[in-house]
Amino acid sequence: MTEPLFREYTPGDIPALTVLWTDVFGDTAEIVTCFFRVLPEIGSCFVAECNGEIAGMASVLTDQRYVNGESCVPCAYIYAVAVDLRYRGAGIGAKLSRMAEEYGREHGAEIIATLPAEDGLYAMYEKTLGLKKTLRHRKIFAVADHTAEAFPLTPASPAAYNAKREELLAALPHVSVSDESIEYLKTLCKENEGDIYVSDTCCAACYVNHKEVFFTELLCSDEERKRLLAGGAAFKNAAGAFCFIPCNDGEKSLAYDGGELEPDTVWNSTFG
Repeated sequence: MTEPLFREYTPGDIPALTVLWTDVFGDTAEIVTCFFRVLPEIGSCFVAECNGEIAGMASVLTDQRYVNGESCVPCAYIYAVAVDLRYRGAGIGAKLSRMAEEYGREHGAEIIATLPAEDGLYAMYEKTLGLKKTLRHRKIFAVADHTAEAFPLTPASPAAYNAKREELLAALPHVSVSDESIEYLKTLCKENEGDIYVSDTCCAACYVNHKEVFFTELLCSDEERKRLLAGGAAFKNAAGAFCFIPCNDGEKSLAYDGGELEPDTVWNSTFG
């Protein structure tokens, strides 16, 4: 293998990046197309080129802010790190992740974060990027309730969803994102039989995952949560539905480096 060329992506790379993304993550081309359409507004992507072809990628989102009362701290979220099977084991993913981190720092991020796909990757991100801290969460599950009334939420535009999200989270430590990130979230959900929804008292983003409905975000009262999960599962003809809520003694979730985050921080804009 020739020495990889590491660089920031260009629009001409998008077709090859789409193939790599769909091969590694199994997402549809429509999801990837939406991501790269909004990416110039929310961050960037770095690629490794080997033998004239794209061997790896890592994206970084810099449209995020940790809001806690009067404090507002810029964040960067590393996302969609992928290496072609033929080029794994050569340190390409680690190098691209470091480039993504550097881009985030250069764009003002004081907190760098990612959501490792499996337990073994927490140690890798700690070694590679120094992400020693973690937020934790707890899974909430409900069986479908087919006797429930109609699902009380309605599909929303990204702007309407984001406005309701900020309203509901105003008193809590949370991460704010741009409407463009929510546009991507909406496409991700819709391509998997879901959508983003709002009501007067709630907002939710969900999609169908292995015959269950995964609510990547479900912002509502504790009293509403189980009812909405059960109703959402029935609405999607699924066996059950689940979401995650912040929990200081729960399972590892977001890995990060930077200032201390409150353990009940809502950081659900991690795209599942």
